[in-house]
Amino acid sequence: MEPIWMNGKDMIRFEESQGDYRYFDESMNVVKINPNWQYLVGLDDIEKNSIVFDIRK
Repeated sequence: MEPIWMNGKDMIRFEESQGDYRYFDESMNVVKINPNWQYLVGLDDIEKNSIVFDIRK
């Protein structure tokens, strides 16, 4: 999956709907999502985890 830009509000809603879902940076650290920012999100190599590649504040 190619990375796409997502807004923080939608990402938070998705996290909440999935229960224990998290977004990670490229070092696999958990990324705290700010509802007012935009995030470039894709999947890791095994397409299991959502990775945040860039942030627009």
